[in-house]
Amino acid sequence: MGRAGHLVLVVGPGSPVIGALPDTIDSLGISFLKPINLDSAFRLLKRKGLRMVILCLDVLKTEGLSFLSKLKCIRPEVDVMVVNHPKDIQLSVEAVKMGVLGEFLLPIDIGQLIDSIKRALSIKERVGQWERSFAAIAFLEEGDRDSAMGILNSPYKDTK
Repeated sequence: MGRAGHLVLVVGPGSPVIGALPDTIDSLGISFLKPINLDSAFRLLKRKGLRMVILCLDVLKTEGLSFLSKLKCIRPEVDVMVVNHPKDIQLSVEAVKMGVLGEFLLPIDIGQLIDSIKRALSIKERVGQWERSFAAIAFLEEGDRDSAMGILNSPYKDTK
């Protein structure tokens, strides 16, 4: 896994996206997990460090929407982007209603998808750092300087 240890789950066995994405992008600290079926994908949802799911509705169809519904119950903090075929746009509409972060239509520009993943992960990391800062401020307001300094001086590590 790369330097930051971002895990991105790519769900959609048989989708062209699976083959087009590399296994890792070390310079960005991203590892792509590519399960062979939905059962494997569900098991991988429990992995610590999972930041994002790329859901390939182009092959999963309504089964992908069911997966998304369960994912949002199990790991609501994990961002989801969907890949879909233009002829199945209604699936994308339903996915957006369920809270996906973004949608890509086939044929897909893998570079653009990777840039979107990178931006989303960067924002998520900044939000985590802000949460730490707010926690430290709360300790300071209560007069607990040691706890506040402990939070601020420890390296940032997402525990979700």
